[in-house]
Amino acid sequence: MSSEGQKTNNRIYQGLAILLLISNIVFIYLYSQEKENYQIAIEDTGILERQKTEVEAELEGMFDQYEAMKTNNDTLNARLTEQQTKIQELIKESKSKGWTIYKLRQETATLRDIMQDYVRTIDSLNTANIELTAKNTQITEDLGKERSKTNSLTKENVELSEKVKIGEQLQASDMFAGALRKKSNNTTRETDRAKRSDMLKCCLTLDENELTPKGKKWVYARIIAPDGKVVVLEENEDNMFMYDGVKALYSVKKQVDYQGAETDVCLYWDVEDPEALLEGNYEVYTYCDDYELGKTSFILK
Repeated sequence: MSSEGQKTNNRIYQGLAILLLISNIVFIYLYSQEKENYQIAIEDTGILERQKTEVEAELEGMFDQYEAMKTNNDTLNARLTEQQTKIQELIKESKSKGWTIYKLRQETATLRDIMQDYVRTIDSLNTANIELTAKNTQITEDLGKERSKTNSLTKENVELSEKVKIGEQLQASDMFAGALRKKSNNTTRETDRAKRSDMLKCCLTLDENELTPKGKKWVYARIIAPDGKVVVLEENEDNMFMYDGVKALYSVKKQVDYQGAETDVCLYWDVEDPEALLEGNYEVYTYCDDYELGKTSFILK
């Protein structure tokens, strides 16, 4: 090969070497740039993931705050539960790759503003509830005082009524009872013989009492024989009276006109069959206006 050809080849080799060197330099430069961009992309992805995790944690915290805000108000609780449902849906959607951190932050900020409105609403309700509770307590105390006064007045009225009732009660004195025997001249004299008795009598004096209602009153006498039975002609409704809410047999009754002054009363029971009278102790009880006036006794031989 001539020297001229050798020189040409050398120049070609030198040009190729230079081109190769330049291409290597360009490749190294481009590779380093791509590597740097890839590293930046990885770092940006990590930052976004951390930001998304932080927002998700904030959403979970908001969910717990909504739970803690619930009260005994059903309407308010329903609204709080509705917001919790939105938070759960947002957390679920945030895990999707298509969900941007910007959109996630935007939705979170909206939920946070809504929660602040509920916080203010609940605070207002609590304040109003405290005021109502205080008023209710005061009203309860006032009612308690009024109830105590009413009870005291009622007790006083009951006591006064009892005193008036006691004051109105008729009293009797000089009560005595026995048997009478009729004489041929239509007069009578006392006897203690059962077989000679034609009448049983009971006499008493209604004491003076201006408080007792005036007017006509029935006075009843129950004569209890030695065998414990009431001396009565027939044991039927016609010979019964009411005493202390119970019907009881009476032996004899008499109506008197009581005007508040002392009034003497005598009651007589005619003996149809003296032979039927028992010997022994007879007890006599007298009544008027649903009160027991007194008790006495006598003995027949």
